[in-house]
Amino acid sequence: MNVRNAHSATKGNNVLKGGDSMHNFRGFLLGALSWAFFLPGSSYAQGFAPEMYGVGEVVIEYPRFEDPEAASVCHLSRDDVDAALNAAFSGSSVPVTPVAKAKPLVMGVARIHLIPELSSHSDENLGCVSWISLSAESRTDVIIPPISAPRSVTIVYWRMHGKAFSNQSVHPQKASEVLRQMAQRFIQQYKIDQPSAPKQ
Repeated sequence: MNVRNAHSATKGNNVLKGGDSMHNFRGFLLGALSWAFFLPGSSYAQGFAPEMYGVGEVVIEYPRFEDPEAASVCHLSRDDVDAALNAAFSGSSVPVTPVAKAKPLVMGVARIHLIPELSSHSDENLGCVSWISLSAESRTDVIIPPISAPRSVTIVYWRMHGKAFSNQSVHPQKASEVLRQMAQRFIQQYKIDQPSAPKQ
């Protein structure tokens, strides 16, 4: 079972279109197999914790280009994606670390990985379109009946999809804009999922 591929069963399964219009919808994944819908804050009373509750480390992975050649034609690069995400998280309270600077896991500290993926296409009119996703994931071992042996699965805590379209010359800026908007949504959700500070 690969939870990552369960497209309709992921929290933050949002759609974002670059530049002109924006539409989003959210689904919530609780565990690997069960569903629960809740409003921020009410989950604590029901005995459930939001997906990113207590996450102490967010590692930003290198971007994944489905077609590196097409990405190059559209002038997209790893540096562009890294710069867009770093700018978005600058000054936020989210404990982010670039993968190149990530330290070994610390016992008792929950870590998730934020993964940007881009699939680009260019046409004969020098136009480019990129389908972009940003997802927060981790891997874990679970036992799913009827097999008693542990299975290694990917858990998706949050995911957003978007699209950037423009001519080739400005496509990096358009894609970066969509990525920054996605990162801002992630920051908002991360804050919502954390416990409120105790009253003095």
